[in-house]
Amino acid sequence: MKFQENSLDPSSPSGFLFSLLSSESLYVAVGANCTSWTSRDGTNWNVQPNTLFPNCTGSGGATINAVAYGNGKFVAVGSLTSGTAGCGIWSSTDGRKWIQSTCGGGMATPLHSVAYNGSNFVAGAEDNYPTFATHFIQQSDATASTWTQVSFGATAINGFVSSVISVGGTYYATISTVDSFTSSNNGGTWSQFSSSLTSLGAYASSTSSPLKITAGSGSRLIVYGTSSTFIPDWSYTDDLGVTWTTRTSTAGANTGFNAAVYNPVSSFFVALGTTCLLGLSSTGGTNMDPPTNMQSGCSTTTWNALVVNPKSGLLVAAGTNENFAYSPLLGAPGSWTISTTGNTNTVNSIALRP
Repeated sequence: MKFQENSLDPSSPSGFLFSLLSSESLYVAVGANCTSWTSRDGTNWNVQPNTLFPNCTGSGGATINAVAYGNGKFVAVGSLTSGTAGCGIWSSTDGRKWIQSTCGGGMATPLHSVAYNGSNFVAGAEDNYPTFATHFIQQSDATASTWTQVSFGATAINGFVSSVISVGGTYYATISTVDSFTSSNNGGTWSQFSSSLTSLGAYASSTSSPLKITAGSGSRLIVYGTSSTFIPDWSYTDDLGVTWTTRTSTAGANTGFNAAVYNPVSSFFVALGTTCLLGLSSTGGTNMDPPTNMQSGCSTTTWNALVVNPKSGLLVAAGTNENFAYSPLLGAPGSWTISTTGNTNTVNSIALRP
C-alpha cells in the first residue's frame, strides 16, 4: 500500500490548515510518579511539576494511570501513595491546577481508566482482592466533583478495569484478564457483553498488554491486546458485541498492542505497542496490514497512549522514558516524529481538548 503524508510546515497549505485546526487544542498527558505534561499542538511538550496533584506522592511511586476530557475539564485517575495503594481522582480545566475528589465507597485501591459519555465520567478500578468476586467502577455526578462506587457484580475473574470508552452515550469497559461489560445508564449498572470475550478465546491475560477497547467507525467496537499465544491482535464487532472477528498479526511472540485509535479523518485504524510495534488498517479495523516498526531507530519504547485530533487527523502518542511521537493523518511507518524530554518517567495516557 502506498502512503501519502501531509507536511506540518506552517508555510505549506496543509501545514497552515493544521495550525488553524489545532489553535484551540490542549493535550494533557499523565504518568508515573504523579507526573504530567501539556502541549498546545501535540508536537511540543512541557513537563509539569509532579506536585500538581494533591496528595499524590510522586516520591513514593504513585502513578496517574489515565486521563479523559469532557464538559470543559480534564479528569485524571490513579493511585496516591504508591503504584498499588490509594484511590486518586483529580479534575482540572487547564491541565495545571488540579482539584482532588474523594473516591466513593471508601475505595482504597487505584483507578486505571476513565471516560466521559456526554453526561458524566466513570473510572475503572480493581477487583476486590483477595476474593476476586467483584469489579468496581467509580461513577461521577454531572460536575465530576462527587463520585459513587458501583459494582459490576460477581465476575469470578481477577484483574482490573483496563479501559473504558463511550459510544453514543453508552459505556463499554474491558477487564485486563479478558472480560467485557457495558452500561447504558451513565455507569449506574453494568452487564456482560452478549458474546463474552472470554469465550472467544483470542486473548491472553497480560500485565504488559492488557485487553483494551476503543471505538471504530459508526457502531464498530475494537478490542486489542495480546493473543492467547502472546502475539498482538485485535477483534472487531459491528453489532455491539454479539459477534466478534479477530485479526492476528504476524509480529513476534511476547509483544502486544497497548494503544489504538480510529482516525475519522483518514478512516485508518492505528495500533501501537511494545518494542515500537505499529499496526495499521486502511479499512478501519477489518483488516490488518503486516505490523512493522513505527520508525527507524525506535526499538525499545512501549507506546501506552494514542489519541487523534478529530479536526486535523494528527496522531499523538506517548510511552516509556517520556517518549512522545506524532504523525500526520495516516500513521504510516517512517512518518512519525519522536522526541523525549530527557527524563525516564513512563507516560500512561493522553487526553485532548479539541
